[in-house]
Amino acid sequence: MLLVIFGAGASFDSADVPQMPVRPWLRPPPLAKELADKRFNEIAAELPNCLPIIDRLRHRMADNPDAFSLETELAKLTEASIDSAERRQQLAAFQIYLHRVVAKASNEWMNATAGLTRYLTLLNYIYDWHCQTGMAVRLATFNYDLLLDAAAAGLVADWRLYTFEDYISRSDFRLFKLHGSTSWSRVHHFNRHTRSVSAAMELAAANQLGEGLLTADPPREDALSSHDPDAGHTTYSVALPAIAIPMEGKTTFECPEPHIAALRADLPEVTQLLIVGWRAAEPHAVELLAGSAPQEGLHPAYALGIVSGSEQDSEETLRNLNPVAARGRLAFTEAGGFSAFIGNLGAHMTALHDATPRGKP
Repeated sequence: MLLVIFGAGASFDSADVPQMPVRPWLRPPPLAKELADKRFNEIAAELPNCLPIIDRLRHRMADNPDAFSLETELAKLTEASIDSAERRQQLAAFQIYLHRVVAKASNEWMNATAGLTRYLTLLNYIYDWHCQTGMAVRLATFNYDLLLDAAAAGLVADWRLYTFEDYISRSDFRLFKLHGSTSWSRVHHFNRHTRSVSAAMELAAANQLGEGLLTADPPREDALSSHDPDAGHTTYSVALPAIAIPMEGKTTFECPEPHIAALRADLPEVTQLLIVGWRAAEPHAVELLAGSAPQEGLHPAYALGIVSGSEQDSEETLRNLNPVAARGRLAFTEAGGFSAFIGNLGAHMTALHDATPRGKP
């Protein structure tokens, strides 16, 4: 079984789109360090509650951009929110901001590329390999955008990602969106009718944002009402983004528990692991790959391939993966990003296959 894990670097380097005078604003989906960029000021202005968060992130970056970590700063703010209703409100607004930023940037990127991304090129190759070998394929991503979803659903016959079950019901291909999706939401109910964003802030202040029902439907910030005659009152609901705020030391996933259970069950069958643009900086994900019992986690002596944007990033990924990396056999590292990997795709995938334990597809 082949498992491919994608991080932000994959979407950022997912295509080459010539800059044109009619669209000088066009940029790839942002990396984590770009999420508070000034090019998203218009979105930030729509959500005044998120401005203190963005202000903090920008000042930290201006002070020391080399040492700055958006994930570290957001972790500090999240810790501070335990005792601060204001910080909880600001983080709730920032989550809505993140959704709007990623959805807008990735939709523009999808339109500009017409869906002809490196995701599709890689999946095309993997699909042929699957047809030749019968090898099952598992795709996991920490990205919220729909670039991988579109490539997968467009390539694999009758794979429509409409319900949560659709993502994991097949035996040949499965897709795990571990930190949520721009097409998912959490539905929250409350008893007082207010403007939608105000409702989100009220829920955040009451520390209820993590309690909503996870659905495979897009966010809907406008409040819907339903009258309960037995209770004698009207209930209002909003569908807020189901995406995980990026932060250092995060310990939870933002996806249905059956998805995590399915991935955990698949891991012992994985003999080939390909990492594209993921730094393995999420300890909870590395722990999942390692397993908590002898029969859990990645197959011993699995073949490992790492695609990153620099040698330093490759080394960081290997460090963060330990002891999971030590269990595998390193087949290759590609420090030129997704583009360089696709440029030498056949050789890299052959190296991964050749490093696979004997007798395993």
